[in-house]
Amino acid sequence: MKNDCFEKYYRNRLAKGGYFSLISDDMRYPLWTSLFLFLFSLCLFGRESGGLVGRVLDEDELPLPGANIVLPELNTGAAADKNGEFRLSPLPVGKHAVTVLFIGFQTVHDSVLIRAGETTTLNV
Repeated sequence: MKNDCFEKYYRNRLAKGGYFSLISDDMRYPLWTSLFLFLFSLCLFGRESGGLVGRVLDEDELPLPGANIVLPELNTGAAADKNGEFRLSPLPVGKHAVTVLFIGFQTVHDSVLIRAGETTTLNV
């Protein structure tokens, strides 16, 4: 008999307003507010990073496939593709040292400024 009561209650609540009507009226607003704040915080924190793209070329403007682009302080890096192009993302905002290595060529040391929500270009 007790289960019958609960079943009727939930059936009536669902008929009136769908799934969210099962949540009591005093809990409905905190649920939506929490969801909104969570999504809003994702938008804010998602902008705290940027990216780095570029090409690695030799003195004759030929691509250097397989060249290593390293950001030592972040312990991250990438290898250039067959066109000498590379992409590193996401990277934290700020100024970072970049090292470009390729066997048989001189190592290049440079620095880049990564800005929030932007992609910085570095051609070596």
